[in-house]
Amino acid sequence: MKHLHTLLGVALCSSLLATLPVIPLSKAAALALEENTDALKSASPRVKRTVEQTIEYFRLTAYSISAQKTHVTLQNKEVDSSLSSVPTTISLAFSDKDDSLTQLTAAWSKSPKDQPPNLEAARSTAADFVELVLGEKFASAERGTLWSSSKLAIFPVYPVVNGIPVQKSVGEVFVDSSGHVSSYQLRDADFKENNLPSKAGILSWEQAIPRWASQLQLELTYDDEHGRYAYTALPYSAIDAKTGKALEASADFTDTHIPIEQQSTKQSITTPAAAKEVATTFFGLKSDQLSSSASRESHPNELPISIYTVENDKQTLEMRVNEQTSELLSIQLNSNRADDASAALVDLSEARGQALAFMKRYIPLASGDYILRAYPQSSENATNPTKARMELYASTNGVRSTKPLAVITMDLHGNVLTSATARTYAPSFAATPGVLSLEEAKQNWVKALSAELAYVYPSDLDPEKDSPVLAYVPSFSAADRYVNALTGEVDSWK
Repeated sequence: MKHLHTLLGVALCSSLLATLPVIPLSKAAALALEENTDALKSASPRVKRTVEQTIEYFRLTAYSISAQKTHVTLQNKEVDSSLSSVPTTISLAFSDKDDSLTQLTAAWSKSPKDQPPNLEAARSTAADFVELVLGEKFASAERGTLWSSSKLAIFPVYPVVNGIPVQKSVGEVFVDSSGHVSSYQLRDADFKENNLPSKAGILSWEQAIPRWASQLQLELTYDDEHGRYAYTALPYSAIDAKTGKALEASADFTDTHIPIEQQSTKQSITTPAAAKEVATTFFGLKSDQLSSSASRESHPNELPISIYTVENDKQTLEMRVNEQTSELLSIQLNSNRADDASAALVDLSEARGQALAFMKRYIPLASGDYILRAYPQSSENATNPTKARMELYASTNGVRSTKPLAVITMDLHGNVLTSATARTYAPSFAATPGVLSLEEAKQNWVKALSAELAYVYPSDLDPEKDSPVLAYVPSFSAADRYVNALTGEVDSWK
């Protein structure tokens, strides 16, 4: 089963909702299906096959079926229906136009774990569901996203045309934190297969490798959390399979090297009044009509957290502080801040100064060298950046920290912060050990990489382009892997 790893786009026409392959039912499931034949006697062959494959995927052996027009419900009748590996009820909805599956919802007897799903395990679950229930005309995305509010992982579903995935999402599979498929949703679509370019004249992957490798940039970094030196990659993109040209990546940034002297004026947020000062000075909340409060969060075997909340009738700012050390953990503006047209739009240089002023005041930073990496972001139809993301890294003996010490997001209208997170950092003051050369690390990265052909849409990065491109899509992104600078092994961030 082929998978993808980029989240892009939306669309598909009903012609791609192809006939599903027949998957043999287990003996117990087949007997149960015979007992429920009457419930599906008026259903189309396609609906029947989808129901059969759903039964097989969820491993139902004793169940009842109720069908009504475009809806089918499977009720688990196992003696021990509390088994966590089998859902209690599965509801399916079908299109009244072509009998394609438009929605599936599975109810489980046990609630999902109160934690985010494991994305790697969830990816495998989503891929199996798409392959077994939706069929070979669809592919599950290699990379998903976490929907933290519901403890779900979401994986887009892509159509497959002539064996090539099309990176236009036509649906989504939701996997809960227990590793179960909780639902599937088909999206409305308007996709034209004849707009896809042909495979004629494409480069082989062997021919494309040198061109792809030419865009690869690695940095030597120090991972203080695991005490290891690693080469990490800057974001890279797919390669046009016909021209060998790299499709534009969307990760432009600028680095500013900043020396910081020993701090003497660091402030802590330990009272509602101090929290209110942060809100008005850096987050753009007006001082009038602001209320502030304090609360506490404590769990067994975890450090207690002081929470300070500042709010008005439109916005709420929540600050989380380590109660024992008074170190800032995070600040989040919980309501979206609409662009204030009356507020001046500052450039990235001014925003960088504001972010640095906040960091120096509220984040404990040892004296030394730092790198402030700024990512400008533009709103739709804007010619200049309207938002920015700032990441602060330590630089010891010329080696950057792998993870940022602080991350700040900003609205350039008014030069205000919208969020901030910080972490403690344990630098290594020992001399940098003998490590692989940059060229050796690059060769190892390229050797570990594979790619698959896919139709991609540059318009997701550049609105001026709207034609699909046949491209070689790398099997993993820059953020997924690193090269161990001592052993040369390419590994995932686990």
